[in-house]
Amino acid sequence: MKRFLITLHRWVGFPLGILFTLTVLSGIVTGFDDLLDMLKGYPASQVTLSDREMTLTIDILALRHSGARQIALPNETQPVFTVVMRGERYVYASDLTLVHHEVSDRNGFFPFVLRLHRNYLLGRQETAGLSGAEWVAWVGLISLAISLLGIYLWWPHKRTFKLKRLVPTNNKASSYYFSHLTAGIVTVVFILLFAITGAGITYRAIAQSLLLPEPASQTSPAQPVYVSTGWKHAISTAKSVFPDGELVSVSMSAGRRTPPEYANAAQFRFHTNGDWFGLAGSVVYIDKTNGAYLGHQAFADYPAGQQVYELLLPLHTGRGLTPLYLVIMLTAMSLTLVMVVAGITSFVRKKSKLEKQVSRALTSSLPFIAKKSNP
Repeated sequence: MKRFLITLHRWVGFPLGILFTLTVLSGIVTGFDDLLDMLKGYPASQVTLSDREMTLTIDILALRHSGARQIALPNETQPVFTVVMRGERYVYASDLTLVHHEVSDRNGFFPFVLRLHRNYLLGRQETAGLSGAEWVAWVGLISLAISLLGIYLWWPHKRTFKLKRLVPTNNKASSYYFSHLTAGIVTVVFILLFAITGAGITYRAIAQSLLLPEPASQTSPAQPVYVSTGWKHAISTAKSVFPDGELVSVSMSAGRRTPPEYANAAQFRFHTNGDWFGLAGSVVYIDKTNGAYLGHQAFADYPAGQQVYELLLPLHTGRGLTPLYLVIMLTAMSLTLVMVVAGITSFVRKKSKLEKQVSRALTSSLPFIAKKSNP
């Protein structure tokens, strides 16, 4: 049985490893691009704005960019206002000086790599009954299963684990083999994280049925509470809901996870004490047209399943989390890439060595066969 499992691990892992290499490498490139974007410095100094100055700035930016989807507010790492629109982004200093304007190029290098990571460039077209995103999800899940099988096979020999073998130190087959084994042990938790979150993003309906057995918890009054219109009163109302929270952004359009009853609301997103991993997970909803306070959702009040669901996308992409998380994620993905490449190299080396042994045995037996056939 053990011999069968070893053969299964090798012969399934080899072709799968080639696809998994594409997934991991493209994820590293995309994550590195996101990290550079997070750490990008702008010629603007940190300025503490009063509520009046903040609301006046948001009001001006909302009028200047009527199609804005989100306005991200200044923070310690990015002391600027960022206006996000479809396909472009504007960055302003606190005095409304434009410091950066970026138009996304769908045909550029990083968008190309992102599509490779998401769907192997297959798009929504089905191949063998699966869309591109489903292929990526299943490659991740099967790779996770192969990794867990490898841990099972290694466990009786766990005393052989040495961290210094994490990266190949020479061109010998044994060096690649031990690197594959060691890196596989170190990265299995991260493979589990990325495979599960990636599958949850692709199969969103299944994730919702597993993690959201009941409607999302929310706190809202029976009837909307009307306040004066305008960003000043809207921000004041939002801050009164989370007085100890930090307002991070204002979204003008509903996202995929926005409850349908809040589809026409502006979303005021806060950092609160109950958030996980630095994610701004608490939201206040105020109607954009009439200033009605519609309700709010506090991350700390969510059931555990819903908290996990809200983190699927941030944990997989690093977006909305801290730069430190992205650094840890990129390090883990780099070690995963080492593990996969070392495993593929070890497999090819072993197969090549076996073929040479068979060829040598056949060559040495030919004279004997010839002599026997000609008495």
